[in-house]
Amino acid sequence: MKLSEFRKLIREEVRKVVSEAVVIDPVLQTKLKASLVARKRNPEDENAHDELQNSLMQIYKKAGRKDAKELAAGNMEDEITMTGPLSALVSLIKDTLSEPQSSDSSKEIYILDDFGRYESITIEKTATGSEIRDRGFLWKYSYAGSPMDLLKDLIVAKAISKVGSKYRESDTERESVRKAIKANPKFKKQNI
Repeated sequence: MKLSEFRKLIREEVRKVVSEAVVIDPVLQTKLKASLVARKRNPEDENAHDELQNSLMQIYKKAGRKDAKELAAGNMEDEITMTGPLSALVSLIKDTLSEPQSSDSSKEIYILDDFGRYESITIEKTATGSEIRDRGFLWKYSYAGSPMDLLKDLIVAKAISKVGSKYRESDTERESVRKAIKANPKFKKQNI
């Protein structure tokens, strides 16, 4: 086993242990359940939407997260908050809480074109994972994982390469990046 694979395995196990250790206050969980039922009953109801988002925000605040509002807003973009069962939403909350708190969530990572001249792709951390988009705003995908995991997946797929401290596309047409994204189920196409 390679050292990098071993580190990845350790990180996954730590996340599992942390997510299992997360306990949601029973009062907040009851409130969450009621607001989820109201939201599923009528997904177009803005009050139900706001109540569910408020419940999520209270759970994150109680867990000591300073980014509670952003985490709750990010969770509201997930389909689970409209159609999923309570158990799936609780799992989403635990997964979100197991992610490290980032003081620099607005930091962007740029991927240069194949000649290393200009920034052609941007990667950003979001409340629920990451986002990758074409700098020309032609396409955008969300990614279930950190920006570094996203970069690793693109490097493994040989869509990009690391040159010094920078990342560069592998081909001029950018087809390798799009193919790698489409082949990986962690990416979900977003509307622009």
